[in-house]
Amino acid sequence: MFTAADDGVTGSTLYLWDASTYELLWYVHLPPFSSYASVAWNPDSSQLAVIFEEYDNEGTWYRTTAHILDAATGNEAAVLELPAFTPTVVLNGAAWNDSNQDGLHQPNETPISNISLNLLDVSGTAIQTTTTSMYGYYYFEAEPGTYTVEVIAPGYTLSPQDQGTDDTLDSDFDPATFRTAPITLAGGESVDHVDAGLSLIPPTATFTAVPPTPSTGLGDFVVLGQEGVWMRQDSIVHSGSIGANQASPGPYLSEGSEVTIGIGATLLDPTSTVMGDTVTVKDNATVYDVSYNEIGGLGDILGQQITPVTLPLVDAFPPFPTVTPGTQDFDVASQTTLTLDPGSYGTLQGRIDSTIIFTGGVYHFQAWNLGDRVKVYFQAPTEIRIAGKLDVGQGSMVVPAPEATTLGATDILIYVNGQNGSTGTVNATPVAAKFGISSTVVANVYVPNGRLWLRENSHSTGAFLGRWVDVGIGAEVTLDSAWGTLGGQ
Repeated sequence: MFTAADDGVTGSTLYLWDASTYELLWYVHLPPFSSYASVAWNPDSSQLAVIFEEYDNEGTWYRTTAHILDAATGNEAAVLELPAFTPTVVLNGAAWNDSNQDGLHQPNETPISNISLNLLDVSGTAIQTTTTSMYGYYYFEAEPGTYTVEVIAPGYTLSPQDQGTDDTLDSDFDPATFRTAPITLAGGESVDHVDAGLSLIPPTATFTAVPPTPSTGLGDFVVLGQEGVWMRQDSIVHSGSIGANQASPGPYLSEGSEVTIGIGATLLDPTSTVMGDTVTVKDNATVYDVSYNEIGGLGDILGQQITPVTLPLVDAFPPFPTVTPGTQDFDVASQTTLTLDPGSYGTLQGRIDSTIIFTGGVYHFQAWNLGDRVKVYFQAPTEIRIAGKLDVGQGSMVVPAPEATTLGATDILIYVNGQNGSTGTVNATPVAAKFGISSTVVANVYVPNGRLWLRENSHSTGAFLGRWVDVGIGAEVTLDSAWGTLGGQ
């Protein structure tokens, strides 16, 4: 155990005691104008090093000594004079996505990782290099001196420098040079918040003043909304085009635009087109051709940008057939099976883990209300007509029967005539048609009066038409359209 009293005062003493027996093992009188600095333990040699800083009577450092002790006996093995210690300096900061490019870090603006930075000496030579962490932070430690920090960020533009009066919120890099002003630091000093506000540069694209040349008939759309489409974060389109058929007066599903391609959403089909009056392609989203009248966002556009777009995209949606529901309701109990022949029925309710089998033909219903993990199987080509709303729960399947190996999405048509909530507005609930989280759908679905919602992590094959179509986070859609042969151009 170490004890020291009145560090730096003549006559004070540092003691080494055995913590178990309280035996005094070693002591030393501190030299005048000295201070006990630190102790270091070497487990390989069982030695302690006690470090002292010594100063003259004017307070100027003149030497550092180390007393090397045997920890067991307290015997002093050596007294060493150490070279002068010069405290280092620290520069640190962060890189963030300055989404509004105002040069001020807002609470909702996210960090950017893997941005490279160089520490430059007075000659402009890079003496250290680092990258920002997953939280956007970086850190340099160096000898005292004058330095400049340089940010290396291909594909980004820097925000205006030194905006506002709070240095903890502004961007400190010159947008022209990508460097800070020179920063001079003495030993032990640090400077925080040497920060970089960055914005992605929209990719260069080819513009054409004619409508798109690829075919964009009704059968080419995997998702087509009459007024709006929202492909949410990380959703995937394996094949087919995305579009909003006409300009909307609002309100909108998202971002104040008819078509929103969310953060990280991806269209994988190079022949696909995203089409709408106003299109937003958000950060890290990837699309091919885009046809629009107005565009926004910082996503990657790998094909052509084509403007203006001709609206409506298709002359007509499919004709909606007459629905004549009956009065017989069904409530299928959990872990039981119902087999239905064609006909007119009331509300179809399926409890968790139930199974419903359609033998094929035309069916009329008032509504569907199916719980979680319900299996809906089709044994032959089928047309489902629903006067009200459709609600399919989490993990459910609406697919051809396992034995119907030649049946596909074009053989199963689902028409839903209901609206959102009681008002029919875009955000009214419950929505007109919903397929739950992680559900599987193999069908063509048409919801002319409300929102068709394919929820998170669902997998849907067919073509999905509605007044509004909402594809959830991580959901995947694949084109297999029956609509091109059933009306519309």
